[in-house]
Amino acid sequence: MKRVIVGLAAALLMSASVARADSVTISDGTVELEFGSGATTAVLLGINTDITLFGTNPASIAFNAGDVGSFRPNNLLNVSTGAPQPSSAELINGVSFPASDRVQGQIALTSSPFQAPVVPGSMAFFRTPFSLSGDISVLDPNGSVLTRTTLSGSGEAAILARVLPGEVTGYNVQHISYQFAGTSGAAPTPEPASVALVAVALCGGLLRYRLFS
Repeated sequence: MKRVIVGLAAALLMSASVARADSVTISDGTVELEFGSGATTAVLLGINTDITLFGTNPASIAFNAGDVGSFRPNNLLNVSTGAPQPSSAELINGVSFPASDRVQGQIALTSSPFQAPVVPGSMAFFRTPFSLSGDISVLDPNGSVLTRTTLSGSGEAAILARVLPGEVTGYNVQHISYQFAGTSGAAPTPEPASVALVAVALCGGLLRYRLFS
C-alpha cells in the first residue's frame, strides 16, 4: 500500500513540475515593432532567461502635439518561435527548452503619458517609460503545454514618428523600440541626430527580419 501511495505522489509531483507556472522579470533586451509591416522581434532577457520571439502585428497610432496619453499597440502583441523564423533553444527561468519545442504567447507594452512638442521637419523622435505584461507557454512537438510563464518588466520606449504638418501638428508612429533597462525618466524632446540613428537601426532590424523570414 505504501508503495502505491509513494508511486502516486511521485506521479503527481512529476505532473506538477511539467505543468508549473513561473514568473520572470525582464530586465534587459528589446522589443522592436515596425508599424507598417507589423514585423515584431522580441529579445527578452532576465535572470536565467534568454528568449527570442517573432510576430506580425500591424499597428497604427497617431497623436497631436501636446499632451499624449498612454497607449498600447494592438492591446496585445502575438509572438512565438517556429515557422517562418528558424527556431533555437530557449532558456526560461533556468530551464532550457530545445528548438523542437514551440514558445508562444501575448505581450502588452504600455507607454506612459508624455509631452510632444511641435517639431519641424519630416520625422520626430520621442522617449517615454513603458511597462511590460503578458504570458508565454512552451508546447512540445505534440502540442502539449509544458509550462506557462508570466512576464513583467519596464524600460524606455523610443518612438519614431512621421510629422503631419497642419494647423495642428500631428504625428504618425512608424516604429517603436522598447528597451528594457529600468530607465526612470522620460525625455520626449525630439533629437534629430537620434532620429538618424534610429532610422539606421530600423533598416538593420528590418533586414534581419527579412533574412529570418
